Amino acid sequence: MRSDDGWYPAWFAGVTLDAVRTEPVGINKAVTTNLVAPMSLTRLALAFIGASPAFSGESTGFVPSVVYTSSLSGLTPTPGMTMYSATKHGLVGLARSMPLTDEARFNVVCPSATDTGLLPDVVKGLWRGAGGKIQSAEDIARISVHCVAGASLDRRAVVIACGESWEAEEELDKVKSV
Repeated sequence: MRSDDGWYPAWFAGVTLDAVRTEPVGINKAVTTNLVAPMSLTRLALAFIGASPAFSGESTGFVPSVVYTSSLSGLTPTPGMTMYSATKHGLVGLARSMPLTDEARFNVVCPSATDTGLLPDVVKGLWRGAGGKIQSAEDIARISVHCVAGASLDRRAVVIACGESWEAEEELDKVKSV
């Protein structure tokens, strides 16, 4: 049981000894695209930030911001999308786990279903059939800009659903203070 293109393999379904002898098609692609690439680009961005006097917060008060794009699947389980969900959870963990620094802020947006070319029509139909609203890419862009500009946001996961947003961290902060 896996998708036709191998991008989101049902890696844990129908496991046999023969099946585990070879790596399923798509696992490296999913992990590399959704997690390794953002990590590598973050290292590159930090190198440029450190090398450029224009990014010195001491002189300008400006603190560069890195905003990762995860998914609601990065905060909640998504049946049938194990690898996608796991890599998107990884992005949330990356934003939350970046070392504390005055050189940059790190946040992650976690949108629900969004009308892009990446969202298959079948998923749109299922989402709408369950009563969900599909938001526009402009909604994600608007809220992502807020994450860049919002100087108080750092190491936060921001849920975006139906064009509205809220911090997923608020409830976690309560647990951390206990």
